Amino acid sequence: MELDTTSFTAVVLDVPEEPVVPPAPPLKTVQANTLKMTVPDVVVDNQVKPDDVMAKQKDLERAVVGTSNSIGVDSGDVSSNNNDGKLTGTGTGFGDGDGKKLKEVIPVFVEQMPEFPGGEQKLMEYLSNHIQYPAQAVNAGQQGKVQVKFVVNEDGSISNVITTRGFGFGSEQESIRVVSGMPKWKPGRNNGKPVKVWFQLPVIFKLG
Repeated sequence: MELDTTSFTAVVLDVPEEPVVPPAPPLKTVQANTLKMTVPDVVVDNQVKPDDVMAKQKDLERAVVGTSNSIGVDSGDVSSNNNDGKLTGTGTGFGDGDGKKLKEVIPVFVEQMPEFPGGEQKLMEYLSNHIQYPAQAVNAGQQGKVQVKFVVNEDGSISNVITTRGFGFGSEQESIRVVSGMPKWKPGRNNGKPVKVWFQLPVIFKLG
C-alpha cells in the first residue's frame, strides 16, 4: 500500500523565545570611616600615641567604631546596598532624642509594698513625736492635711520627697522635713527582689 504524500501539509508552530534576564550588577564593597575604640587611661601627654587619642563626638557622627583608625566613606552611607550600587542606611539607638538618659519609671504599686519599721502604729508614733506644728499655722488657727509623696528605695532609704496637697502656713515644709528624716523602711518587693516604689502618706495637723 502506498501513501498519498500530497495530502500532508507541514505546519510550523511559532514558539515564543524565553526572555533573557540580564545578570544583576555586582555588589560594591566599600570601606567606612572607622575610629579606634580607646579605653580612657591617665598618662603623660607626650606618651600618648596618635591612634590612642580619643575621638571627638563630631568625628563619631560620620564613622563607625573599630580597632584602628582608617579612611573610607561616611558611616551614614554604608548600612545597605541598592541595585544601583549606591549605599544608604539609617541607624537606631536608645534615648529621648537629645542625648539625655531615659528617665527611670518607678512603680506606685508592687507585689509587696514598703513598710515603716514596726508597722503602721510605729509610723504614727514617729510622726506624732517629730512633727513641730508650724507657728504660722498656730497663730492663724489653721489645721488640715498634707499629702506627702516619696520614693522608698531598694535599701529602704527615703528620697524624692514632695507634697501633692497641703494647706499652707509652713505645713508642707514641715511635712517634707519630717518624712525626709525617717529611718530606713522595709523596701517593696517584686518577684522577691527589692525595688523602688512611690509611696503616699497623709500627715495630719490638728490643733489641740
